[in-house]
Amino acid sequence: MKKILIVLIVIFIAGCSNIHTSHGDEAEDIAGFINLKDYKPKRVEYELTKIGDDRLGPADYTLQAVAYFDPGTFEKLKSDCQSDENLNQFFNSNTFMFEWLPQEIKEELVTNKQNVKSYTNTKISANPNCEVCFLDNKILIYYFTN
Repeated sequence: MKKILIVLIVIFIAGCSNIHTSHGDEAEDIAGFINLKDYKPKRVEYELTKIGDDRLGPADYTLQAVAYFDPGTFEKLKSDCQSDENLNQFFNSNTFMFEWLPQEIKEELVTNKQNVKSYTNTKISANPNCEVCFLDNKILIYYFTN
């Protein structure tokens, strides 16, 4: 009986530790996570991490992305998303300091720290665990499931 229990625990741990991370720049690859139909970016860069393999339950995802927009789309997105009711009161700019983020964007985030705010529950995603940060004609996205 102990052997069966040990085997089940090993299988469970092995299933939970399956982590796959991918990097990319194809907007279609992240369209299932964020609304790209109404707000089509010119370009995206992202890191998507999948934890689990769907065998012992649903997988969890973490998405870190930067989406670049033309000025018109960016202003529409800002207008649609930036409201006091969506403002994240617990904003921490370190949330958006992705390791892979280009240095110039990290500098923009640090330089504008006083003016940078983040928003949740926006039209960019129906997931309440999606946080967006507006910079100059681009947004940083931090999205996770649990």
